[in-house]
Amino acid sequence: MKTLKPIYLIYSEQKFLLEEALDRLKKQIVSQSLGELNVVQFASPQEFEQLEIALSTMSFFDQQKIIILHQADKLSKSQVPKITGYSKAPNKGVTLILVALKKNETLFKQAAAGHFFFEYKSPKKGQLGQWVIDYFKKEGKKVDFEVATYLVSLLGDDLSLLANEIKKIALYAGERHNLVMGDVKAVCCRQSHETIFDLVDALGQTDLPLALWHLNNLFHIEKEGRIFHMIVRQFRLLLKTKGLVSKESGLAQMSRTLGLPSFVVTKYMQQARHFSVSKLKNALSILLDTEVAYKTTATPLNAALELALVKILAA
Repeated sequence: MKTLKPIYLIYSEQKFLLEEALDRLKKQIVSQSLGELNVVQFASPQEFEQLEIALSTMSFFDQQKIIILHQADKLSKSQVPKITGYSKAPNKGVTLILVALKKNETLFKQAAAGHFFFEYKSPKKGQLGQWVIDYFKKEGKKVDFEVATYLVSLLGDDLSLLANEIKKIALYAGERHNLVMGDVKAVCCRQSHETIFDLVDALGQTDLPLALWHLNNLFHIEKEGRIFHMIVRQFRLLLKTKGLVSKESGLAQMSRTLGLPSFVVTKYMQQARHFSVSKLKNALSILLDTEVAYKTTATPLNAALELALVKILAA
C-alpha cells in the first residue's frame, strides 16, 4: 500500500473527478481504520475554527482519522498560512483532505511547494468520446465512437451527467453487451437538448415570444444553471461551426474538430445560417454579462436569462 501523506489538496473543474479521487483516498485510509467512524467533514472554510480543533484531537481507538474540508478554494488569505503551517507539523494520526472545485492561487502555490497538490484534469473535447466508451466498458458494455459522441452532443461535457446516463443506459440494455444508437435514444431525455435548438432557432428568426416560450418550457425540466450553460454551449458551437464553414472545411473534418457526429454537425450548420459571426459573438458577450450579473447581484437567474434573450434580439 502507498504511504499516505498527512495532507492532500485535490482539485478539478469536474465534480465527478473530485468525488472519484476522494473515494479512492477514503478507501485507502479507511481500510486501515474504523471506517466512517473516523471521517469528519466540513462543508466550507466558514467552519475553520472547528476544523482546527478536529486537527488537534485524536481519533477513536488511535486509528487514522480523515478530515475533509470542502470548498477549500474559499480559504481566506489569513487561513491559508495556517494550513501551510499545519502541513509542516501535522498530526500523525490525521489525514487532511482539502477539496477544491475552483482555483485559489495562494493556496495552490503553497500546496505545490509542499508537494500535496493533486489536479485531476477534465478530458479535452476530442477525448470525451473515448471517455464515454471507457466508462461504458466499466459498466460491462460496448459502444462505438458515433454512439459515444452522440451522447456527448446531447449532454455536453459534464462527467457526472454523462456517467449517470451511461449507468441508466447500461441498466436498460440488460444482458446485451453491444449497445447501439437506439439504446441512447430510448433512455436519454432529448427534450431539453432539442428545446435549446428550438430556442436558438427562434432567436435566429427574431421571434422573441417563441424564444421565451421555449425558455419557460426548459424551466420546467432543467435546473436554471444547466439551462444557462446549455445556451452558452449552443452559441459557442455555432460560432465554431461558422468559422469552419468559412474555411470550407468538409463535414468529416468539422465532425472531428467539433467532436460531434456528422448528423449533429449538419444541424449546427443549418442553424448557423441564421446568425452572422458578429451576432454570435455579441450573444456570447451578453451571456457573459448575464453570468456576472447573476453572481454579483440579487437578480434571479431565470429573470436574467429572459433579459439576456431580449438583449440578444435587440442587439
